[in-house]
Amino acid sequence: MSAAASPPYDLNSFKFDPIKESIVSREMTRRYMMDMITYADTDVVVVGAGSAGLSCAYELSKNPSVQVAIIEQSVSPGGGAWLGGQLFSSMVVRKPAHLFLDELNIEYDEQDNYVVIKHAALFTSTIMSKLLARPNVKLFNAVAAEDLIVKGGRVGGVVTNWALVSMNHDTQSCMDPNVMEAKVVVSSCGHDGPFGATGVKRLRSIGMIESVPGMKALDMNAAEDAIVRLTREIVPGMIVTGMEVAEIDGSPRMGPTFGAMMISGQKAAHLALKSLGLANAVDGTYVGSTHPELILASADAVETVDAMEELFVAVLSMLLLVALIPLYLWKRRQSSQSPDHTEEEVQVPQREAVVRATGTRRMRRRPASAASTSSAPLEEEIVDGSDDEAAEGDYYNTKASKKKEKKRQEREAQRQAEEASRESRHTKQDRYAEMRRRKDEEREALERQQEEEALAQKAKEEEAAALEFEKWKGDFSVDAEGTTENEVQDGSQGLLFDFVEYIKKHKCIPLEDLAAEFKLRTQDCINRINSLENMGRLSGVMDDRGKYIYISLEEMQAVADYIKRQGRVSISHLASKSNQFIDLEPKAQFVEEISSVEEITAA
Repeated sequence: MSAAASPPYDLNSFKFDPIKESIVSREMTRRYMMDMITYADTDVVVVGAGSAGLSCAYELSKNPSVQVAIIEQSVSPGGGAWLGGQLFSSMVVRKPAHLFLDELNIEYDEQDNYVVIKHAALFTSTIMSKLLARPNVKLFNAVAAEDLIVKGGRVGGVVTNWALVSMNHDTQSCMDPNVMEAKVVVSSCGHDGPFGATGVKRLRSIGMIESVPGMKALDMNAAEDAIVRLTREIVPGMIVTGMEVAEIDGSPRMGPTFGAMMISGQKAAHLALKSLGLANAVDGTYVGSTHPELILASADAVETVDAMEELFVAVLSMLLLVALIPLYLWKRRQSSQSPDHTEEEVQVPQREAVVRATGTRRMRRRPASAASTSSAPLEEEIVDGSDDEAAEGDYYNTKASKKKEKKRQEREAQRQAEEASRESRHTKQDRYAEMRRRKDEEREALERQQEEEALAQKAKEEEAAALEFEKWKGDFSVDAEGTTENEVQDGSQGLLFDFVEYIKKHKCIPLEDLAAEFKLRTQDCINRINSLENMGRLSGVMDDRGKYIYISLEEMQAVADYIKRQGRVSISHLASKSNQFIDLEPKAQFVEEISSVEEITAA
């Protein structure tokens, strides 16, 4: 056996980089709050992160333009998919749902009509790692969906709260929830339980559905097919998937098999895409990695039957056409052959086998008294038989032409229907894109208005402070002794100069260290830096870690020149090139001065 590779660091003297505890708090808080702001109004909310909910979110996330928020009341998402039946490890998936596992690159032991994953957690951890790495997905775990947003008979989002708060409403005073608006809500809350089937139970309590009969006893074969078939939009704006389907339709439970959960979630995703007016596998407009077997499984039962009937008719028509072509060619070959010495024996039974219509000319055969007397009637009969065969050939030609014309008309009608369907889909997508664009413009306009109002308010406050200062300034007097006004001004200018030079020499300095150096509060340092930037004495940026980075005008000009030369430049590419234009190291002269001061202090 080869030795394991050693870690890229020394384990005997390992040491972490220093960090302030407040930075950790700010990073977690800022990012979570930004996610809450971003997903307060989203495309799809998936309630419940079990095997069906995760499969649905994974399929939706393939479209990068669709924002997906996942609400899960538990700290650990995955539902019951961390183990198989009766707390055993293995997970059984019936074919052809194993094709979904192939897409996720999950290894399994293949049997005749099913596969076995060695541990159920392998499926759950794999799909979560792939799903949560995508930029258009956010998982809000430890968050419960307490209620639905319903407007005009359509579900328009969910009402959320911390799961621990939801579990303790009876023990504490009123704790109001939050909301999350969505164009489509996918409810995958599982079968009945403390947090199970909450979506359909709420629909029943508000009168949007009549009853929730609950799932029936276990029947594996009937249950999984029913779960996939009955996955649908139960009310406008809300799709039900997974075991919650069994609760509302009274279908059997399937027990420890998980294929129906995966394919039901996949079907729910494509139903959501259809509701958003996007390409999907339900109406055949989806172009992606979904396998044909799974697309067929995700279609409605009626559509599946229609598709099979059309396929059967097409195959039967082809077989009939293939059978008629050799018969037609044989007839043509027989009619074109020349008579020989066995002509009489061939033609007589053929003529007798022909069924003639009423009024058709029929030749009477004369007795063969001599060879000379029988030749003329035979020739006449042969000619008459050729006419009959020619008429029969014309009949078959006409019939074949009619069939071809009918097929051509059917193909033309199908082509026109497909063109109309494509045009309708494009119109829906354009309408949805225009709606998103208008919404973005309205949001940007609102942000600009709020920013302008904030600036105006700040200007009013500064003006009021200046007037207040002028009002009180006259009440102060200067005694004869002490420093003169010029001396005070010179001292202030000197401190200001030192403040600016200290920042320029350090280049990158924590605001708290700067405040300690000049015996100021951190907020006073921030205000002074902002004032100096407005005066043109400083230029730089403050990062979210509490540091100020000084950037000279020459360095800014170098970055601007690079952008002009390159044209369009991504943020990541510009960040990788910034170190070439911006020097964050302290000035050499300043380092020497610090060293000399340290030597003098030591002496």
